Formats: sequence, C-alpha cells, structure tokens
Amino acid sequence: MGRKVFSPSMKYAVSMVVRQFFPDVYNYLDLRSFPKNVNNFFEDLTKDTMEMRKNNNIQRNDFMHLLLKLKEEEERLQTENKSSTAFEFSMKTVAAQAFVFFAAGFETTSTTLSFCLYELALNPEIQIKAVQEVRNVKEKYGMLSYESTQEMTYVEHIIEETLRKHPPVMNLSRICTRTTTIPGTKIEIEEGTNVMIPVYAIHHDPQYYPNPEVFDPERFTPENSRKRPNFTFLPFGDGPRICIGMRFAYMEMKLCLAQFLEKFHVSPCIKTTIPLRYSKSFLLRPEGGLWLGVSSRIKTEECSI
Repeated sequence: MGRKVFSPSMKYAVSMVVRQFFPDVYNYLDLRSFPKNVNNFFEDLTKDTMEMRKNNNIQRNDFMHLLLKLKEEEERLQTENKSSTAFEFSMKTVAAQAFVFFAAGFETTSTTLSFCLYELALNPEIQIKAVQEVRNVKEKYGMLSYESTQEMTYVEHIIEETLRKHPPVMNLSRICTRTTTIPGTKIEIEEGTNVMIPVYAIHHDPQYYPNPEVFDPERFTPENSRKRPNFTFLPFGDGPRICIGMRFAYMEMKLCLAQFLEKFHVSPCIKTTIPLRYSKSFLLRPEGGLWLGVSSRIKTEECSI
C-alpha cells in the first residue's frame, strides 16, 4: 500500500497541481490526492484499530492511543454542546494523522537515509567522525537505544544537513489566515490565499547557508543555528502545522544510521553519480537510484592495519 502512495501516476500529479492552484475546481470535480483504495485502506485500518481498542479497553502508550483519547474528548464535548465549531476531530482526521505518521517512517525516511549515505560516501572524514561518536555512545550505554541516540549530536547534525541539502518535500503549502503585507514590499497576500513555500530554495540560499552545495554538518551546531533567522530550516515545516511525525522520523533515522555505520563502511563505486541528479517527482528522489560501495567495517579496518 505504501508503494501505491509514493508511486504516483500522471493523473495523481495533475490532481495535485489542480489542488494547489485551483482549489475550487479540485473540490467541484471531487478530485482526490490519493487513489480511492488508498484512502479507504487507511480509514478502515484506523477505524478498526480504534474500535478494537475501545471495545476491549486496550490501552497502550503509543500514538494511536493519543488519537483515541482526543477523539473521545471531542465526542464528550459535542455531547455537552461545548465543542468548538472551528475544528471537528472526525475519523477522517484521525486517519489523516495516522497516515502522516506512516509516511514519516516510510518513503521520506528511507529517501533521506539514502541521501545521507551518499553524502557520507563522498565525505569520508565526516563518516569517520560519525562512527567514532556512535562507538563512544555505545561504549557508554552498552547498546543502541532511544536514550543513547539522544547523545548522538553529530549524527543528528548529519541528518539535519542531509535534510537541508536534500529536503524530501521541496515545497510546502499553507493557507494565509489573515491579510498580510510582505515586509519590505508592497505585495499583499489576502486572507485565504494558498501560499507555496519554496523549501528547497530557502535551504540553498547563500544568505542563510554559505556555500549551500557543500555538505557541512557543522551548520547545525547550536552556535551556528542561532545565527540564522527562524523558518530557514523547513524539512518538516514549522509552527503549529509542523509535521506530527517529525520526532519519530528523527529517532528512526538516527537509530538506522547508527546501526549501519557501526557495521558498514560506505564509499563511492564505479556507478556512483557525481554530481547527483534528481528525478522528476513530487518528492525529491535520485535519478536512477543511488549506487554506492558497501563493505564490512571490521574487515575494512583490519585491512588498513
């Protein structure tokens, strides 16, 4: 099902363009962002899961339990006529949030890790520093866990720099909530206007990131991050509408990258494309895939000795 979501057809691509630039036409024609069977799958899965937990009084410390409690609170407020009319926490809303969580751990995460390994292959000195941090943390904790990954600050900076240079989602869409004039201009954006935010362009603006094509994790140290204005790093958006799966995605990527670097060495191979070329897709993907050389880190280090 995940492949169906992230392998869009031409019909899907056209639908996305219409939704972005002609929302009234999109609604009038009853177009869909995803195939109907995909929507039905996630709605049915979410509904069945929540009903099973509610009927059997199953409580777990997870994301789905949080959504269930929010929906129950909404239903209680509606019964008492205290619910806000501004937002209805319907089953479709619950399914949409569950889908975002799914997406955070599926395509965007795997794509980012691929780009990350590509950059580490081309920057061996950064790879060595990351491996050393992973080993130091594992020696301290005895294993890789959620707690131990919180101390892998350099690995996190590598992921952040990867998201900066290769943001999975190149543009964000937001609705203007009140009429605003862009500072320093006479351009007025009316309330209700659909605004496209060029994430890729912002991430490659030399004003915020000098030498933007250079892969440099040090950009994201606390000292350097404080030098940049807010809203110049937007792989997950920002503010109240920030991606709900962001923390999960970071945790997953740090664990996967740490596990990989502990055991394997990655380097360019004869098929590696330098410089990298992107495919024509609504998500940022490498054209023709990524080809890298992977070898056992233990054997590689034994040979170097």
